[in-house]
Amino acid sequence: MPPMKPMKPMEPMKPMEPMKMGDMKMKMNPMQMRMGNISMEMGSSSSATSGKRFCPQCGTAVQTSDRFCSSCGYQL
Repeated sequence: MPPMKPMKPMEPMKPMEPMKMGDMKMKMNPMQMRMGNISMEMGSSSSATSGKRFCPQCGTAVQTSDRFCSSCGYQL
């Protein structure tokens, strides 16, 4: 088997044009995280209107109408 030929070096990258604020278009998807019985959603306006909140004791998602946490029994 013949020896491998060395690769030629890559050409340097051309500098990028600076970005203008008007050129940026961002679409953010909500971040969802779940750990055991704790779930959290960030970056979505739907979580504020869904009537969910979280238990300050254990972090479990609870409804606004709940008086006690169904996971740990904490009085909300």
